[in-house]
Amino acid sequence: MPLVSTFELLVNPIAPTDNLGNLPPDVVQKLGKVARRVVQGYFLTIANTTDAPARLRLEFTATTPELNLVDTVTIRDVLGNNDFSELIPVPGNPKRFTFNVGIPANDTALVTLLPDLQNVDLFTGAKNLEIRGYVSISRATIGGPSYELLVTPEHRGTFLPKNIDDSVPDFDQIAYALPTASGGSLVRLPSLVRPPVVTSQPGEPNGVDDSQEVISLMAQRLEELEQRLTNV
Repeated sequence: MPLVSTFELLVNPIAPTDNLGNLPPDVVQKLGKVARRVVQGYFLTIANTTDAPARLRLEFTATTPELNLVDTVTIRDVLGNNDFSELIPVPGNPKRFTFNVGIPANDTALVTLLPDLQNVDLFTGAKNLEIRGYVSISRATIGGPSYELLVTPEHRGTFLPKNIDDSVPDFDQIAYALPTASGGSLVRLPSLVRPPVVTSQPGEPNGVDDSQEVISLMAQRLEELEQRLTNV
């Protein structure tokens, strides 16, 4: 499962506002003026350069602090429409979440992981958010051809004004690209062979278990080769 990049979700003041009693009052006043909040999300553009639709699975991992469903929202944009949904927890590992996306042949999709400002505590500033983690990508299905993908991860943020009711609210925005794990944009996902259907006569051994073990080893070897090629 190739790694894509890190990610960081933020809803935080850009300057400290607590425990400033040791600073001169004029400095505290100046910090108060600039201590706007930043809302930052993760944006991943994926181009499917293959002549076939691609079914992909993204995996988001964040441990300290934990990724969670209450404070986040995920958006899938493939056909020009924003499709809002939630991450899917990985069974047995609540700190990992997956998200599936289908991309038509020779088309591009945008997947966005954002702080959910419908959470009232985040919107009002009663609660801050800071979640850091990493993203990996894999096939969502065994069948199908090999995929050649171009991935472009980035962070985009909006600086909220101290007083949103000002006659001229002080909004600013920021966007910056993130380095990929491979150092480039190209990600290759090899095809996986479906296990053969094995039949047996009554009393004869069934080769299904052995075949599945062989297929599992083949898939593991293909993934290792893919990671080596990606890092070349």
